[in-house]
Parts: sequence; C-alpha cells; structure tokens
Amino acid sequence: MDFVVLDTEGKPELSELAIVDSQGRLIYEGFSSDYPNHNKNLPNLKSLKTLLTEFLSLVQGKKIVCHYALHDIEILQSSFRRVGLFCPKLEYECTWEKAKSVWSELESHSLEYLSKHFNLQVNNRYFVRDMAHVARYDAQFTYQLYRQMMIEQLKQKPNPFSASRVDTPFQTHPDYFATYRQEYLTLESILADIKLDSNRQSKGVVVIGEPGTGKTHLMMRLANERLANNRLLFIRQPNHPKAVLHHIYSRILESLVQSVGSATQLDYLIINSFYKILSFRVTSQKDQEIIKALQDKNLDALGAEGTGRRRDYWQHIEKRINEWWAGHYSSGGFALAILKGIVKYCSYTDPRRKDITTRWLAANILSKEEAELVGLPNWGEDLSQEAFSLEAISVLAKLSILDEPLIIVFDQLEGLGLSHNREILLNFGEAIKEIFTHVPNSLIILNMFPDRWEQFQASFDNSIIGRVSQYQIYLRQPDETELEAILRVKLQALDIPLELLFSSEDLEDILGQKPIRGVLNRAADYYNYRVRQIPLASVKENLHKLDSKEQLEQQLRTVQQQQQKLRR
Repeated sequence: MDFVVLDTEGKPELSELAIVDSQGRLIYEGFSSDYPNHNKNLPNLKSLKTLLTEFLSLVQGKKIVCHYALHDIEILQSSFRRVGLFCPKLEYECTWEKAKSVWSELESHSLEYLSKHFNLQVNNRYFVRDMAHVARYDAQFTYQLYRQMMIEQLKQKPNPFSASRVDTPFQTHPDYFATYRQEYLTLESILADIKLDSNRQSKGVVVIGEPGTGKTHLMMRLANERLANNRLLFIRQPNHPKAVLHHIYSRILESLVQSVGSATQLDYLIINSFYKILSFRVTSQKDQEIIKALQDKNLDALGAEGTGRRRDYWQHIEKRINEWWAGHYSSGGFALAILKGIVKYCSYTDPRRKDITTRWLAANILSKEEAELVGLPNWGEDLSQEAFSLEAISVLAKLSILDEPLIIVFDQLEGLGLSHNREILLNFGEAIKEIFTHVPNSLIILNMFPDRWEQFQASFDNSIIGRVSQYQIYLRQPDETELEAILRVKLQALDIPLELLFSSEDLEDILGQKPIRGVLNRAADYYNYRVRQIPLASVKENLHKLDSKEQLEQQLRTVQQQQQKLRR
C-alpha cells in the first residue's frame, strides 16, 4: 500500500502541516491563515478549510505515517469540526507506538531521541532540537525513522533478490506477468494450434535470449499457468553421445512424477486419457464404475492396494487400453509393454512400488525381488535403450492426444556448443528430428543463447533447423519501468515499499544493470548493504564506494549494536 508521512502543528486546531511522499520528498507544506499570530507574509498561507481539503486530496487511498499519531489525529479532527467538514476514516501508522514495540529497551521514543540514536539525517544534517516542532522538519525525520524501522524488521528475513535464478519450470518464484507477456501468449497460441490440428503435428519454438534474460523463468510461468491442463516435460543437456534419446526420456519421466496438487503429472495424463478410452465404448457395469472413479480423480474408489477388487479393476483397465491401442496403432515393438508399466504405476499407491515401476519404465533392469514386487517382466541385457526411449516418448505423446498437448522444454544446452561435445551436439540434432517425426501432439521448445543458436544453425541441416524453429521468440531486455516492477513483485512478501529500501542512487545503479538477473543480483547486494550493513564488495569499485562519512556511520552502527547486546 502506498503511504505518506504527515506532521501537524497547532493546538487545538491546525497551525501548519507538511506531507512527505513514499520517496522522502516534501510534496506539501501549508500554514493556516485562521491560526492566531501567523505572519501575514508567511508563504503557503491558506484558510484552514483549504488546508484540510488539499490534505484529503493528497492522502486519499494512502496510509498516513505519523510520529505520535494520536496528537495529529486529535488536531485534524478538531480542525475538521471547526470548519464544518466531514472527517473521513483514514488509516494511520504510528512510528512512536511501533518504536516502543521494536526498541522497548530504549530510554525514550521521542523523535529527537530516536533520530539521534540511529544517526538519521535530512539533507546531510543530523537532528537539531531548535528545528523541531516545525511540520516540514519533523515530517522529514519521521520519514527517515519509518524507513529505519522498516529496514530493521527485515534483518531476520531472507534476501528477496538472492534467488535470481530459475533452475527448473517446477520452481515457484515471484513473477511480473507484464514482462514477456506477448511472448507467453505466442506460446499459448501455438498450443491451441496443435490441439486444433486434426493431425496433431508437433511444432517447434526456439526461445532466444542472452544468459539471465529469463528464458527458464518464462517456462516456469508456462508451467504455473498450464499444468492444470498440459503436461510439461523439462530436459537438460544430454551428456553421452550414445544415449541422447535415453537421456531425454529419463528426464521426461522425472518431470512426469512431479506433483501437481495431490497427484503427479503422469497420474493426470493417465487418468484423463484412460477416461476418454473407456468412455468411447461402455460395455459393462465395471466400465461405468471405473469411468466414475477416473472422472472424480479418485482411484481409491477402485479398492485398497493389494486387494483382489483393485487388481480386478486394473486388469480390466489394462485389457481395455490394449484393445484401444491395437485398434489405433501397431501392437509391435515396446508399446504394449510400456502401457502395461504405465497401468501398473497408476495402480499402486505404495511409494516404493511406484519408484520401482518408474525405474522399470526408464528401461532399468530390476532385481528379481523388485520385478516380482511390481509384477513386471525384467528387461533383457540386449535391450536397445535408444529405440525403447523413442517409442516410450511416442506412447506418452499418443496418450496425450486424449488429454492436452505435451510441452517439451530443452534448456541449459549451452555446453553442447563446446568443441569436446561436438558428437553429442550432432546426435542431439538427430534425436530432435526423430522426436518430431515420431512424437505427435507436442510443443517442443529449445531455450538458446543467441550465439549457440547461430552455432546450431551452422551445425544442422535444414531438415532439423526447419522443424525446431517454426517459431522464433527473442527475449529483449525489459525497460526500466518493467525492471522496477519486477523488483516490487520480489518485495511483495516483505511488505516494504521499494523506495524505503533503496535510495534513488541505489535504484539508478540497480536498474542500469543487464540482463534481468544482473539487476536482481545487484539488488541483492544493495539489500545486504542496506539491511545487514554488508559492504558492497560485489559492486564496481568506482560506483558507490564508501566515503569517510559512510564509513564513520557504519562504525557508529556497529558500536551501537554492541552496546545494545551488552545491555541485554
């Protein structure tokens, strides 16, 4: 909430008032011509009614911060009554009350004492008693005190700017939706095109941006907004030239077992697709009961794990799935075995059985005991993991046709451009081509640095480049207004205005950084400096170097903190 700092003088009615905005700037100063003994040549001399009317226009919808607010409220209420104006209900915050709570050990909580105790300054000058009880002067020092108090409360809270990197789309970070809004809407529109396409052909997008511009953050937004409907699969750079497809499929399985609410992505994919398969042809009471459980997303209704009732239901599901698959696709290869494993995974509630089944689905050879526990045949030593992986990805995509398009994100690929990874790079390109050929109903996204994208274009033929780059999205550097909004979003959880935390000089330096991650990293440095008095070691030496006065202030703060600890 926006705020202003107010100070009033006079008794019982208003003599003068001053208002400071949330950035510490004096935005109003006025004197009442109705108050006795005022010099007629005093600037900003106005009738009491005019003062109060202008006061209301400036504080409307804002919190009002005062030091010993009860005094200011009484003066304002008395003044409103005198001129016959209605005094609306306003929100006040009192720095005197707050100081008593935060620094109860101090011997006084007057504005003078607190200003001197914390070495507060206005216009590079410390508090002088002879200047007190002038509305402008007291309002400006109250602002500095309020800022000090708000920052003091942050010392036990985490730095909101330090988590500047999004490592996976499944993380949660504060998000300013106006940044890259059009780029996000483009991705959503491509998803809609895939769903509306009768052939359900997959489409490719290259998202291009310098390091730290927010490519993975954009994928996080896509996950947060779309996981209720779509399944998002996140794949980092492969590291073995002979196992690129297996690496991709293994990362897909890791993504599918990510929780979305009370279930995993794989649970939702299977529940939605199985529901559609069984609904195509309802032949028995058992079909109806299973459909009802799937519709309610309540698989417990099919019986407790280990019971004959549950085994009977899931055997029926497996039979119906196999019939549907045989009627739409080839029954050769690994497809039916993969479907059996998927059915087994969903039929279990025991985490150990689910984990074993997931490893089986990743083509890992189980121990004899594990294979018997989940009721699946072990893979042979001669299994081609690359061929198996491609078919498994294809099976998942074909099931998704009954659900929603898959979102397959390839990220953190920069290492593929290194000379020693040349073979992995070329095999990765071939793997992507295979995926586009055999995997339908998918939005396939490659997050790339500009120079790496140029290298990819030079390394691959048009059969690969044309597929992965049907759409190209370039992430630009946000302007300062957007960057400032991102900082505000990051601060929301701490309930402190940006202007109270950082000075205008701080913000100028912070917002001058590139890219977004650079802005957040610099903000993290300044946060540590303002809140925890950690020197700005990571900031360029020629910027914001501590002068002798700042060094003295830091030393004084240290001495005061040590004194307070000794008193306790």
